[in-house]
Amino acid sequence: MTCNLEKRIAEHKRAKYKGYTSSRLPVELVYSQEYLSRYEAYIMERRIKGWCRKKKEALIKGDFESLKELAHNRQLLIDSKINNNI
Repeated sequence: MTCNLEKRIAEHKRAKYKGYTSSRLPVELVYSQEYLSRYEAYIMERRIKGWCRKKKEALIKGDFESLKELAHNRQLLIDSKINNNI
């Protein structure tokens, strides 16, 4: 999350901060979205990080039909687990 995307990408490319991204250089920005508040951006970042790889790939490609289907399939799985535990 950043207010200056170009600066943040440059910091990642220089491995300014040690961590996950610095050990996987070079990096390439594949998706970004603007939000009205830092809170909204934070919530969406946390949500996307919890998604499966296929769902993230659908978002990157802009494949919103697959994104909806993957979300629906996940909900069916959750509902099934809940019903089996009752």
